[in-house]
Formats: sequence, structure tokens, C-alpha cells
Amino acid sequence: MDRIVNHLKIKMCTKRRDSLSKLILFSIKVLTLRSEVGLRIEVLTLRIEVGLRIEVGLRIEVGLRIEVGQKRIIVDGSFDRIFLKYHHVIIQKTTLSEPKFIRLEKNFFQKDTPLDDAKLWYIPKVSL
Repeated sequence: MDRIVNHLKIKMCTKRRDSLSKLILFSIKVLTLRSEVGLRIEVLTLRIEVGLRIEVGLRIEVGLRIEVGQKRIIVDGSFDRIFLKYHHVIIQKTTLSEPKFIRLEKNFFQKDTPLDDAKLWYIPKVSL
């Protein structure tokens, strides 16, 4: 399946979307959003080499390592610093600092989604 978004063409390597393809598609959506709100952005050319394979171990092992790393940087506060370093401009431009709340039913999310863990969600600081 080919997808063309903002002059980027990505050939999906598998029928099933894996984490990498979701990340790429999410990044393209962010680029689309950034261009729609009028921010100047630089788009890097993404090229996937035919025959190139990267072996990173078992998915479960990689997932656990990523999860442990995420928990560590959340606890020490560096996740928030990194997140805001790269996204503060788009947050300001899209007025995420003035939230409008839409309640989604819990069955909208996967059962293991940690909805009650506030440190995993972006919560804008609202000045009253």
C-alpha cells in the first residue's frame, strides 16, 4: 500500500501496521498540521532502501526496554522538557493551551490504556 502525504511517499512494507509505520504516519500528520497552521517547517526526504533490514531483537524485549526508558524519563522530568522543546511552538499556534474538552468513552481506547495515569498525558497549564 502506498500513501502520499505532503509530497512524501512511503511504501508500507507489511499489510499490518507496525509501530514504525504508525510513528511515520503520525509524524506526517504532525507535519500536515504544522503546515496548515502556517508554521515554517523543513521537510526531510525520507527514503526507504530496498533490501535493507534492521534487526532489533524480539518485539517484546524492545517494547519492555522502551517502556522502562519512558518511565525513567517521566520520573526525572526530562520527558516534559524534551516534549516541550520540540512541540511548544505548535502547542501555542494550535491553542492547546486553551483546551476545549471532549469526553471520549473508556471503551473507545484499548483496555490496557492507562487513562488514570496523569503523567502519561499532556495536560496544558491553564491560567485563570
